[in-house]
Amino acid sequence: MKVSKNFFGKVIILAMVGTLVGPSFLSTTVSAVENNNIETSVSTYNLNATPISKKTAFINATSAYATSVANEYGIYPSVMLAQAALESDWGTSMLAYNPNFNYFGIKGSYNNNFFTKYTREYSEKDGWTIIKANFKKYLSVNSAFIDYADKLTKGPGWDNENGSWDKNFYSGTWRINADTYKDATKSLLNKYATDPNYNTKLDAIIETYNLTRFDKMTSIDLNTINLEASLAGINYDEVISTTDVKDYSMHINSQSEGIYTAPKDTENSKILSTTMEYLNRKVFVKEEKKTKNGSTWAYITLDGKELGWIDIKGLTSFDVTLSEKNINYTAKITRKTDGINTLPYGLEGSKLVVMSSGYYGKDVTITKEMVTTRATWSYIKDLGWIDKKGLDIEKITAVEDTSYYKRIGRKTDGINTQPWGTEGFALNYLSSNFFGKQVKVIKEATTRRSTWAYITLDGKELGWIDIKGLTSSDVTLSEKNIDYTAKITRKTDGINTLPYGLEGSLLVSMSSGYYGKDVTITKEMVTTRATWSYIKDLGWIDKKGLDIEKITAVKDTSYYKRIGRKTDGINTQPWGTEGFALNYLSSNFFGKQVKVIKEATTRRSTWAYITLDGKELGWIDIKGLTSSDVTLSEKNIDYTAKITRKTDGINTLPYGLEGSLLVSMSSGYYGKDVTITKEMVTTRATWSYIKDLGWIDKKGLDIEKITAVKDTSYYKRIGRKTDGINTQPWGTEGFALNYLSSNFFGKQVKVIKEATTRRSTWAYITLDGKELGWIDIKGLTSSDVTLSEKNIDYTAKITRKTDGINTLPYGLEGSLLVSMSSGYYGKDVTITKEMVTTRATWSYIKDLGWIDKKGLDIEKITAVKDTSYYKRIGRKTDGINTQPWGTEGFALNYLSSNFFGKQVKVIKEATTRRSTWAYITLDGKELGWIDIKGLTSSDVTLSEKNINYTAKITRKTDGINTLPYGLEGSLLVSMSSDYYGENITVAKEMVTTRATWALIYFEGKNLGWVDKRGLNRIDLFKNVVVLDPGHGGTDPGARAGGINEKDLNLTVAKKVELKLEQAGYEVVMTRSTDKFLELSERAATANRANPDIFVSIHTNSFNTLVYGIETFSYNKNGDPNNILKANDPSRLLNSSLLSQNIQNSLISNTNAFNRGAKKANFHVVRETWMPAVLVEIGFVDNTTERNKLVTNTYQEKIATGIVGGIQTYFKNIN
Repeated sequence: MKVSKNFFGKVIILAMVGTLVGPSFLSTTVSAVENNNIETSVSTYNLNATPISKKTAFINATSAYATSVANEYGIYPSVMLAQAALESDWGTSMLAYNPNFNYFGIKGSYNNNFFTKYTREYSEKDGWTIIKANFKKYLSVNSAFIDYADKLTKGPGWDNENGSWDKNFYSGTWRINADTYKDATKSLLNKYATDPNYNTKLDAIIETYNLTRFDKMTSIDLNTINLEASLAGINYDEVISTTDVKDYSMHINSQSEGIYTAPKDTENSKILSTTMEYLNRKVFVKEEKKTKNGSTWAYITLDGKELGWIDIKGLTSFDVTLSEKNINYTAKITRKTDGINTLPYGLEGSKLVVMSSGYYGKDVTITKEMVTTRATWSYIKDLGWIDKKGLDIEKITAVEDTSYYKRIGRKTDGINTQPWGTEGFALNYLSSNFFGKQVKVIKEATTRRSTWAYITLDGKELGWIDIKGLTSSDVTLSEKNIDYTAKITRKTDGINTLPYGLEGSLLVSMSSGYYGKDVTITKEMVTTRATWSYIKDLGWIDKKGLDIEKITAVKDTSYYKRIGRKTDGINTQPWGTEGFALNYLSSNFFGKQVKVIKEATTRRSTWAYITLDGKELGWIDIKGLTSSDVTLSEKNIDYTAKITRKTDGINTLPYGLEGSLLVSMSSGYYGKDVTITKEMVTTRATWSYIKDLGWIDKKGLDIEKITAVKDTSYYKRIGRKTDGINTQPWGTEGFALNYLSSNFFGKQVKVIKEATTRRSTWAYITLDGKELGWIDIKGLTSSDVTLSEKNIDYTAKITRKTDGINTLPYGLEGSLLVSMSSGYYGKDVTITKEMVTTRATWSYIKDLGWIDKKGLDIEKITAVKDTSYYKRIGRKTDGINTQPWGTEGFALNYLSSNFFGKQVKVIKEATTRRSTWAYITLDGKELGWIDIKGLTSSDVTLSEKNINYTAKITRKTDGINTLPYGLEGSLLVSMSSDYYGENITVAKEMVTTRATWALIYFEGKNLGWVDKRGLNRIDLFKNVVVLDPGHGGTDPGARAGGINEKDLNLTVAKKVELKLEQAGYEVVMTRSTDKFLELSERAATANRANPDIFVSIHTNSFNTLVYGIETFSYNKNGDPNNILKANDPSRLLNSSLLSQNIQNSLISNTNAFNRGAKKANFHVVRETWMPAVLVEIGFVDNTTERNKLVTNTYQEKIATGIVGGIQTYFKNIN
């Protein structure tokens, strides 16, 4: 190139930049002088901005070479610069440093010079891996740029003796082929580098630093670059703090590339080595420094040797994974002390799943292995990671050479490279590929699991198979269902449970016992020995021992028959001969006349080949054809007729049908009416069946007929519900039902015709002009008709003197007068029934008779007003009705006993002659009308019982009254403060709508009624236990799988309560319903009750993997409200004893994992004054444990365990 007069001045500055950016730049100046082929040109690039970054300095220092070399070789300068920046970490990588000058990460050797280092490579199979590789070592930066250009334009390995194996390998980067730099970078993907994001990284550098500007230049004039001005402005990172640390150990991971003389990017920092060669090694940190850009750097030593500074992100305190692989073998767990973890122990995030003791001695399947800096770990399928040393891996215990033949007898075995389950085994083939084949066994190997055979086929080695998958027996190759008949023709065949030669085949009998007999064959099976036939209900026989049903003779015929049966098959061959199949069922052609054109004979029968209208149907048993008549149709019928001929036969079947027999002649019944119940059509005639007699030709009957018809015009009512209204008078031929008379009962209809038959007179009726049909005239009436009737309950006053009171509503047939209404005028009566007739509506006066409803003044509401006040239901005997009682239409909604004592709102009042009524609601729901006298403003007594126990008065603020406070008449006698702390006797308890009350005596004196909550019951003969179901109400506790802890706690607590009471204990519950309590309320409840012990019941939750039961007592580390009582030595000792007793009993009863009796600073065990424990009955977030916790059986076991522990505790302290 032509060098300008000021070039050597620039060289000096460029050398200084090389010191800052990277020592390799020093040789850049030398190569620039040596390569005297750069032409000067007008520059479009001027570097004069300050300050500048080291990346900008790198671009300034390399752009001249990239532009010159790239243009000479026809590639993009921008791509060359971006690759140099990416591969050399902007000139700071060990590869780029003097004396390597490798800016492009090119592997191999340059003039037999190379540098070896570790590097990360990517593959689809293994992902990112670390390998050791040789990289080219150049004489100068310029030689590196030229070698890179040669590689892209001449192909990989261009400098080998035989040249590149593909000189066009990188042709996608050439400017003649790549329209843009992005086309060029994309073509490098999976060719130049294995990183799947390689092109996007290059594109980002090009775009960020506007490298495309160099694609427009042919060269750069160094005279235009003011490097002196730029040099002073380079930005370096700065150390802002230094910390001398106590030596601590870490492992080097793959998160940092280099180890430096000083923190990277600070002035004078140089790379010493890559971290790859120390990957996963344990090092010690001596000093830490923080830099302005936010990085922390550690000064490290290895085995006492100082290495240098590394980014602290490249260190880890956890174990490091060295390798991992998929594997498949079986092993037995041989140690009880290993943890089985979510990840190998020591790796970040590893958590304990379970201890190996639970699987001791069991076989497990290993699917992965991982080597860490601590150990080699095996992954137990569906469980977790375990130390491989804790496994006894499936091994071959013996091998011997063999030489014998077997058949592959199962389709489900694997044929493997090693015996199944041994380390490293892999599948070669499925045994189904060689099923039934004879193979040679050349080796046998034994493992704990089985004996294995190494097999060959036709000299080709297949692999190891379970010896149980081989057989000396024959093998079934195929099986099918079949249907034919055959004759047994040999006496020497065995008939077996399975084809002879198959494993398990047993002799049933010899064929000699069935020699010459016909048998039915239903199956055929082909084995490696022969073809076998299954004799129905007998066994398997060699098919060669059978003479299969055959046609023995065939002749042509030509005659006609009828299909006489519906159950025959019409087949492709005579039935039972080999290969016959069904064409049609004879039922499709029943009664049809067919032509027989062939007959064939077999041992079984004679067969006819038939056609219908020239179409061939097939072979049918000749016995299914007939010369007799055939029934074509039959139906049930109902009409009457007169026998009008004397010469007809009455037969068991229609005459002409096979089997028809004469019963009698029609002459014996001549002129008589008969009932016809069936008709049958045959190929001869239509026949009628005379009920209970037989079949006669229909032509010999005179069927019921209309003998006279006349027009009429009068009205009647439908008086019966049981008549048919028909299309014709009943019994005449063709009559059919139109309607039932019940549809129109009581209706007035018009009779427009009358017809006469031998049986009756019939009326043709219409309703409102619509024709209904013919009805028996006896079903019509002139009397009134009852249309409806119902039971009713209301009161009324008789207001007319002229009404009759009758036994039935007036106008109905049979109605008789009882008395006149005048005798009851003005009196109230009770109405219990109403009946509607075609005349009027009638009311039944209880115990008297029927009266016209219009003569009554029915109970009515005389006044209604809106109200808004509250009352209580004070009686149990009232009805709550849809209307005020006694008014028309009232009906019962509820009994007041359902709501006795409840506070209701009165929103209306209504007045009748009888009373005043209140319309009430409860919680916004409308209930109905109640007698206002059934409501009260006072509290209501819900229950009362006699009782006898001793209690202590524990509150000073309660009133002692003559009756429970709130009841009508209750008066204050004294205050509980007068007897505070005294023992009193409770003689009665009463529950009101307000509270539960106790009638108390002191020293024999009746004091009065007091709120029971102000008493603490004393039972000198019972131990008192407070049970505390944890959480509740708005506090659900732990939740998982749709289950709330609060519900489990309460359910189990109630079971414990029941069992304790059955065992004679007094039990106090902090909550018995789903309600929220503060922790302080729970402790206060217990302290007021002054029990012997306190037991809080909870359910645990952690990370879905942990499980088991644990019990806690107070650890004395809290700050209790009453330190003397909380830290009382006797309480603490007994709490610990109670905790251990309950924990032991729970584990004994449930077989759950024992998490032990522990101590903790829980509020409820700290703030209570008696021995107190908190039980965690299991982990609700562990799926397996949750599935047990929700079952009644397991809850019963938990309750039994808690009660057992309590009983043991009291036994011990007593």
